[in-house]
Amino acid sequence: MRFLNISTPLLFIVLLFSSCEEEIHLNLKSDAPRLVVDGIITTDTMAHRVRLTTSGSYFENKPMPGVSGASVSISDGYETIYLEESADSPGDYFTPENYYGRQNHLYTLTITNAEVDGRGGEVVYSASSFLPPIVPMDSIRVDYFSLWDIWRVFLYGQDPPDVKNFYWFRLKINDWWHSSEYKYSAFSDDTFFDGNYADGVWLFWFNSEDEYNLVPGDELMVEVWMVDEPFFEFIRGAYIETEYRSPIFSGPPANVPGNISNGALGIFSASSVVRLYTTNTFLRQ
Repeated sequence: MRFLNISTPLLFIVLLFSSCEEEIHLNLKSDAPRLVVDGIITTDTMAHRVRLTTSGSYFENKPMPGVSGASVSISDGYETIYLEESADSPGDYFTPENYYGRQNHLYTLTITNAEVDGRGGEVVYSASSFLPPIVPMDSIRVDYFSLWDIWRVFLYGQDPPDVKNFYWFRLKINDWWHSSEYKYSAFSDDTFFDGNYADGVWLFWFNSEDEYNLVPGDELMVEVWMVDEPFFEFIRGAYIETEYRSPIFSGPPANVPGNISNGALGIFSASSVVRLYTTNTFLRQ
């Protein structure tokens, strides 16, 4: 009778998986803090916000402090307004409540006296953004796709011909923002449909169990933003950096491209906005 000698390979496996582990601490260098700008004005009449913060380490997983005491202004070449800092939220600067952006105007943001880490108070930061004209869309439609158990939202509308257009779409369901983050929004330019009619373009989908299960009577709203190219590239970059990334095959994280001068990070954008509404009539099967 023959017996298999399994003691040697078994011992090898035990030693392989019980070998000692050494904890490695990486001493990663961080850049000096920089000014970060988050400023958007639209065609809506409201108090528009420009938020100033500082950059931080990649591993510093906490909100960055606001930059207080700066001088922030916005000009369209005809009128210059100075924003007022909020007394309750340092680093938040607001336009008057009756302010709105005008189509086909170039807006320039200027920031002075913005000290970051005790430095840079003498630096002038600026950014310009062209506010595109409104592109009126026709409608949106929602349906339930039982094969995949998802809800879908479609867009209908005409893209103007011979003009480079950049679109950003955000979805709200009743009082819940589906597009609370860039990765849950949709964006597109008109490279492949310039001058054509969007006859039911699939914009959004969401799972009926994990995200939101619609019932008849639910209200859906899609914001259609007409943006300039720098903001479009910022949205694309934010989407790439916040979506799922494979640790093995993805590249290293990077700062999202912006349009602020003198080494600052972030974006200033002037955009036109229209809103489309529909009421759900479907019931999940």
